Amino acid sequence: CFFALFFMLFVPHFYQQLKINKIILKSFPKIKLTISIENKWGTPIPLDIKEMKLFENKKEVLPISVKAIDTVKTPIYTVIIIDKSGSMKGDAIKMAKDGAISFVKMMIGSDNTAYIEFDTNVNLVSDFLMEKKKIESFIKNTIVGSDTAFLDALYTGLELLKKTPQNSVKIILALTDGKENKSSKKLSDIISLANSIEVPIYTIGLGNKIDTGMLKKIAKKTHGNFYNAPKPDQLIDIYRKISLLLHSQLVIAFKTIYEMDSKWHNLKITIPYIGGFIESEKSYLSAKKSKISTKLLGKIRLEIQKKKIQTQIKTEKLRKKEERRKKKEEKIIYILFIILIIILIVLIILIYKKKQEKYDG
Repeated sequence: CFFALFFMLFVPHFYQQLKINKIILKSFPKIKLTISIENKWGTPIPLDIKEMKLFENKKEVLPISVKAIDTVKTPIYTVIIIDKSGSMKGDAIKMAKDGAISFVKMMIGSDNTAYIEFDTNVNLVSDFLMEKKKIESFIKNTIVGSDTAFLDALYTGLELLKKTPQNSVKIILALTDGKENKSSKKLSDIISLANSIEVPIYTIGLGNKIDTGMLKKIAKKTHGNFYNAPKPDQLIDIYRKISLLLHSQLVIAFKTIYEMDSKWHNLKITIPYIGGFIESEKSYLSAKKSKISTKLLGKIRLEIQKKKIQTQIKTEKLRKKEERRKKKEEKIIYILFIILIIILIVLIILIYKKKQEKYDG
């Protein structure tokens, strides 16, 4: 209990993060956002949202409505993807299936889930369904195969999500225990398509033979999360954690003061947290039908994200530089203080000796 309290009070705010997951323009000028508040390990955290502020193009937006996603009946479309390559035999495939089934059991309301399994080939086992028992049976029937066409499986999932309603929340939940070795699609294809249709990809790396760099990059570039599972028995907890995160999202609704002008608009949300703020920004193209191709749109969004990351890195470098300068100044002051103390001690000794010599004389 003490350690939990210590963590909440003293861990720096950069361990907590706010994400704008989706911007929905279907009822423009009424706009909806889905957001999540979580720690750096992908676990939802409770924060007081009374002081939350929303800005559009640097102007505060008032009023705003903030509601839990499950209370506004926003459909969640999830594509579960499981690696069934040869290395997944034994406990790995068993716990992967158990973890995915635990996620399915936590589906509520209008949740829809599709299931894809892959090895050398990608197999769309089930399109989106709301019937838990059917999805569970499909997952249970998965058996191990051969190689790993991970990127092709992701691409198939993204193509499936393109057909879902525009006002829905869409995610991919993908597990693999090995390295990509059979796909025809490239990593850039996955990131570009995911960003163009606003689909975060949650990657789970099982074991110690995974391509951690690739899995982290996919998650980061698509605004998802990466979860590391060195052992199969950690998978159920990870799947449940992701389900809780999805259903802890908030829906923010507001009416924009701007016309649909086919321009980019910046949205920023801030929430006070331990003497500072956690915040998130995302831009949307104010147009019913973009004149920009989805591929180019994805590249533009990636460029915006890249610039944001570069700004954050630059800010962090300046902060560290300032910290080093302050530490240097403090060190100099400390040394000067020590020198001053030594001088004072020497002066006191000299004065004492002079007085002693006068007294002896």
